[in-house]
Amino acid sequence: MNAERDNLILERWIQAEMRADRLQQQLDIMNDHTRDPIARPSHYAGTYGLEAIDAIRNMLSPEEFRGFLRGNQLKYLWRYNRKNGIEDLQKAQQLGVWLLEDVKHAQQPGETSGRDDGNNYNLRPHQTDRDDAGTADYPVS
Repeated sequence: MNAERDNLILERWIQAEMRADRLQQQLDIMNDHTRDPIARPSHYAGTYGLEAIDAIRNMLSPEEFRGFLRGNQLKYLWRYNRKNGIEDLQKAQQLGVWLLEDVKHAQQPGETSGRDDGNNYNLRPHQTDRDDAGTADYPVS
């Protein structure tokens, strides 16, 4: 009986330590003043600096990407008064800016979808940007 109790105590202690480590990681991210917590939060950057938003944009069609932006914007607007307040409103605003830039860019002659706000979001055109012969009109690596 004592062994079970000791194991339970040890398991709870380990869980508490893991929670403390995760909280410390979040505090470190929050204290990293070199990144924009709204447009480019540290926790969305990959090991080599690739942002999650860039990977998502390159995996989706232009229409799907705009739907992703709209859906996430609605999520932040829906929850702002119950969760993160102004920060959620700022995130919704940033998603709206990206959506507007994407739509404006797509309406330019000869352009498709893509954001270009100086943050290197345009890694390369969508795979759907092909000519009538079915070949890409950009170099595919």
